[in-house]
Amino acid sequence: MPAPPTARGAEGRRRPPRRLRAGPGPRLEVRDNGPGIPPEIQPQIFDPFFTTKPPGQGTGLGLDITRRLLRRYHGEIAVQSRPGLTEFRVSLVVERPVAGGAGHPRGESDPA
Repeated sequence: MPAPPTARGAEGRRRPPRRLRAGPGPRLEVRDNGPGIPPEIQPQIFDPFFTTKPPGQGTGLGLDITRRLLRRYHGEIAVQSRPGLTEFRVSLVVERPVAGGAGHPRGESDPA
């Protein structure tokens, strides 16, 4: 992930970005009991412009954009599918300030 830009404080002075530490974060699972995603197309569902819809009824960008956004912030999305059960799992990473890191309010350290 690229370094965050230097921010300006309330007084307009530049302040350095906070140092962050990554840790496990929330996980979201979405399931349905539909017909499933055929195994032969599962490797393609995250590809840009891939769609099973007729022309004019979808761009095929939703899962691609979702995956790119999650990866940008060190998260991930995965799918498992068979007839009667499809499950998408979204995993996120929580970042919190490193103890004594630059930009921490009033020089406070991270309690954890």
